[in-house]
Amino acid sequence: MNVHTHWVGGLAAGAVVAPLAPAHAALVVLATAVFAAPLPDLDHPGSTYGRFVPLPGVARIHGQVEPFRPGPFGNSRASLGQVGRRTPWGIGWHRGGMHSLVATAASVVVLGVAAQLVYPGWGGEVALGVAVGMLSHLALDALNSMGQAWLWPFTPHRFRLPWPRIPVGGLGEWAVLALLVGGLVLGAHGLWAQGFPGLATPGR
Repeated sequence: MNVHTHWVGGLAAGAVVAPLAPAHAALVVLATAVFAAPLPDLDHPGSTYGRFVPLPGVARIHGQVEPFRPGPFGNSRASLGQVGRRTPWGIGWHRGGMHSLVATAASVVVLGVAAQLVYPGWGGEVALGVAVGMLSHLALDALNSMGQAWLWPFTPHRFRLPWPRIPVGGLGEWAVLALLVGGLVLGAHGLWAQGFPGLATPGR
Protein backbone atom coordinates (compact mmCIF):
# COMPACT_ATOMS: atom_id res chain seq x y z
CA MET A 1 0.00 0.00 0.00
CA ASN A 2 1.07 3.58 -0.62
CA VAL A 3 1.84 6.04 2.15
CA HIS A 4 -1.49 7.88 1.98
CA THR A 5 -3.36 4.62 2.54
CA HIS A 6 -1.14 3.81 5.51
CA TRP A 7 -1.66 7.28 7.01
CA VAL A 8 -5.43 6.89 6.79
CA GLY A 9 -5.17 3.33 8.10
CA GLY A 10 -3.13 4.57 11.06
CA LEU A 11 -5.71 7.25 11.74
CA ALA A 12 -8.52 4.69 11.62
CA ALA A 13 -6.69 2.31 13.96
CA GLY A 14 -5.80 5.17 16.30
CA ALA A 15 -9.43 6.30 16.37
CA VAL A 16 -10.46 2.84 17.56
CA VAL A 17 -8.10 2.79 20.54
CA ALA A 18 -7.95 6.52 21.38
CA PRO A 19 -10.93 6.25 23.77
CA LEU A 20 -8.78 3.89 25.88
CA ALA A 21 -6.42 6.78 26.68
CA PRO A 22 -7.25 9.65 29.04
CA ALA A 23 -9.32 12.31 27.29
CA HIS A 24 -6.47 14.83 27.23
CA ALA A 25 -4.14 12.29 25.59
CA ALA A 26 -6.46 10.95 22.88
CA LEU A 27 -5.02 13.30 20.26
CA VAL A 28 -1.51 12.11 21.17
CA VAL A 29 -2.54 8.54 20.38
CA LEU A 30 -4.15 9.59 17.10
CA ALA A 31 -1.20 11.70 15.95
CA THR A 32 1.32 9.02 16.89
CA ALA A 33 -0.65 6.30 15.10
CA VAL A 34 -0.70 8.37 11.90
CA PHE A 35 3.02 9.11 12.17
CA ALA A 36 3.96 5.50 12.95
CA ALA A 37 1.83 3.84 10.28
CA PRO A 38 4.43 4.17 7.46
CA LEU A 39 7.43 3.27 9.66
CA PRO A 40 7.74 -0.36 8.45
CA ASP A 41 8.54 1.02 4.98
CA LEU A 42 11.81 2.51 6.22
CA ASP A 43 13.35 -0.54 4.51
CA HIS A 44 12.23 0.82 1.11
CA PRO A 45 14.73 3.41 -0.20
CA GLY A 46 12.02 5.09 -2.27
CA SER A 47 9.39 5.40 0.46
CA THR A 48 8.29 8.71 1.96
CA TYR A 49 10.20 8.13 5.21
CA GLY A 50 12.84 5.85 3.74
CA ARG A 51 14.31 8.63 1.60
CA PHE A 52 15.75 10.13 4.77
CA VAL A 53 17.54 6.97 5.94
CA PRO A 54 21.32 7.38 5.36
CA LEU A 55 21.91 3.83 4.14
CA PRO A 56 22.45 2.93 0.46
CA GLY A 57 19.44 1.49 -1.31
CA VAL A 58 19.64 -1.58 -3.55
CA ALA A 59 17.39 -3.29 -6.08
CA ARG A 60 17.40 -6.87 -7.36
CA ILE A 61 17.04 -6.89 -11.14
CA HIS A 62 16.95 -10.28 -12.86
CA GLY A 63 18.74 -11.83 -9.89
CA GLN A 64 21.48 -9.19 -9.78
CA VAL A 65 21.79 -6.66 -6.94
CA GLU A 66 22.47 -3.11 -8.09
CA PRO A 67 22.18 0.38 -6.56
CA PHE A 68 18.60 1.62 -6.23
CA ARG A 69 17.75 4.43 -8.64
CA PRO A 70 14.57 6.38 -7.80
CA GLY A 71 12.36 8.33 -10.17
CA PRO A 72 10.44 7.55 -13.35
CA PHE A 73 13.64 6.45 -15.12
CA GLY A 74 14.97 4.46 -12.17
CA ASN A 75 14.91 0.73 -11.57
CA SER A 76 12.13 0.51 -8.97
CA ARG A 77 9.54 -0.85 -11.41
CA ALA A 78 11.95 -3.37 -12.90
CA SER A 79 12.73 -4.69 -9.41
CA LEU A 80 9.11 -5.79 -8.89
CA GLY A 81 9.34 -4.67 -5.28
CA GLN A 82 12.63 -6.43 -4.57
CA VAL A 83 14.38 -3.44 -3.05
CA GLY A 84 16.15 -2.89 0.24
CA ARG A 85 19.14 -1.35 1.99
CA ARG A 86 22.72 -2.27 2.68
CA THR A 87 23.35 -2.42 6.41
CA PRO A 88 26.39 -3.44 8.49
CA TRP A 89 24.68 -6.84 8.89
CA GLY A 90 23.86 -7.40 5.23
CA ILE A 91 20.99 -6.39 2.95
CA GLY A 92 17.68 -5.69 4.63
CA TRP A 93 15.03 -6.38 2.01
CA HIS A 94 11.66 -4.63 1.79
CA ARG A 95 8.88 -6.56 3.54
CA GLY A 96 11.51 -8.30 5.63
CA GLY A 97 12.53 -7.56 9.21
CA MET A 98 10.87 -4.14 9.39
CA HIS A 99 7.54 -5.79 8.60
CA SER A 100 7.77 -8.15 11.57
CA LEU A 101 6.12 -8.32 14.97
CA VAL A 102 9.56 -8.11 16.60
CA ALA A 103 10.37 -4.82 14.83
CA THR A 104 6.96 -3.48 15.82
CA ALA A 105 7.53 -4.40 19.47
CA ALA A 106 11.03 -2.89 19.44
CA SER A 107 9.69 0.35 17.94
CA VAL A 108 6.99 0.52 20.59
CA VAL A 109 9.54 0.21 23.38
CA VAL A 110 12.13 2.60 21.91
CA LEU A 111 9.70 5.35 20.92
CA GLY A 112 7.61 4.95 24.06
CA VAL A 113 10.67 5.30 26.31
CA ALA A 114 11.98 8.24 24.25
CA ALA A 115 8.63 10.02 24.54
CA GLN A 116 8.53 9.40 28.28
CA LEU A 117 11.98 10.96 28.66
CA VAL A 118 11.11 14.01 26.57
CA TYR A 119 7.47 14.42 27.63
CA PRO A 120 6.98 12.70 31.00
CA GLY A 121 3.57 11.13 31.23
CA TRP A 122 3.11 10.60 27.49
CA GLY A 123 5.15 7.42 27.12
CA GLY A 124 2.17 5.09 27.36
CA GLU A 125 0.06 7.03 24.86
CA VAL A 126 2.93 7.24 22.36
CA ALA A 127 3.65 3.52 22.75
CA LEU A 128 -0.02 2.72 22.14
CA GLY A 129 -0.09 4.93 19.04
CA VAL A 130 3.07 3.35 17.64
CA ALA A 131 1.69 -0.13 18.22
CA VAL A 132 -1.65 0.41 16.50
CA GLY A 133 -0.10 2.48 13.70
CA MET A 134 2.52 -0.10 12.77
CA LEU A 135 0.10 -3.01 13.17
CA SER A 136 -2.32 -1.22 10.84
CA HIS A 137 0.50 -1.14 8.29
CA LEU A 138 1.05 -4.90 8.56
CA ALA A 139 -2.69 -5.52 8.30
CA LEU A 140 -3.04 -3.42 5.15
CA ASP A 141 0.05 -4.94 3.53
CA ALA A 142 -1.40 -8.38 4.19
CA LEU A 143 -3.89 -7.57 1.41
CA ASN A 144 -1.00 -7.46 -1.08
CA SER A 145 0.60 -10.49 -2.74
CA MET A 146 4.23 -9.87 -1.69
CA GLY A 147 3.88 -11.27 1.81
CA GLN A 148 5.68 -10.17 4.95
CA ALA A 149 8.23 -11.74 7.29
CA TRP A 150 5.97 -11.44 10.34
CA LEU A 151 8.02 -13.92 12.39
CA TRP A 152 11.48 -12.55 11.55
CA PRO A 153 14.14 -13.26 12.89
CA PHE A 154 12.82 -16.71 13.79
CA THR A 155 12.05 -17.47 10.15
CA PRO A 156 12.54 -15.46 6.93
CA HIS A 157 9.36 -16.98 5.49
CA ARG A 158 6.98 -14.37 4.09
CA PHE A 159 3.39 -14.97 5.07
CA ARG A 160 0.56 -13.84 2.83
CA LEU A 161 -3.19 -14.14 2.79
CA PRO A 162 -4.66 -16.40 0.09
CA TRP A 163 -7.16 -13.66 -0.79
CA PRO A 164 -7.51 -10.83 -1.64
CA ARG A 165 -4.30 -9.89 -3.42
CA ILE A 166 -4.55 -6.16 -4.03
CA PRO A 167 -1.78 -4.57 -6.14
CA VAL A 168 -0.13 -1.43 -4.79
CA GLY A 169 -1.62 1.71 -6.32
CA GLY A 170 -4.39 -0.15 -8.17
CA LEU A 171 -8.14 0.26 -8.04
CA GLY A 172 -8.26 -2.22 -5.17
CA GLU A 173 -6.12 0.03 -3.01
CA TRP A 174 -8.33 3.03 -3.80
CA ALA A 175 -11.35 0.95 -2.79
CA VAL A 176 -9.66 0.10 0.53
CA LEU A 177 -8.84 3.79 1.04
CA ALA A 178 -12.45 4.76 0.34
CA LEU A 179 -13.67 2.22 2.90
CA LEU A 180 -11.25 3.55 5.50
CA VAL A 181 -12.31 7.15 4.90
CA GLY A 182 -15.97 6.15 5.04
CA GLY A 183 -15.40 4.37 8.34
CA LEU A 184 -13.64 7.43 9.74
CA VAL A 185 -16.50 9.72 8.73
CA LEU A 186 -19.09 7.44 10.33
CA GLY A 187 -16.94 7.05 13.45
CA ALA A 188 -16.42 10.80 13.79
CA HIS A 189 -20.17 11.35 13.46
CA GLY A 190 -20.80 8.82 16.22
CA LEU A 191 -18.21 10.40 18.51
CA TRP A 192 -19.69 13.85 17.84
CA ALA A 193 -23.11 12.59 18.86
CA GLN A 194 -21.67 11.12 22.06
CA GLY A 195 -19.89 14.35 22.97
CA PHE A 196 -16.36 12.96 22.63
CA PRO A 197 -13.83 15.59 23.82
CA GLY A 198 -12.76 17.85 20.98
CA LEU A 199 -15.65 16.76 18.72
CA ALA A 200 -18.64 17.75 20.82
CA THR A 201 -20.73 20.69 19.69
CA PRO A 202 -20.68 23.72 22.01
CA GLY A 203 -23.30 23.61 24.70
CA ARG A 204 -23.74 19.85 24.74
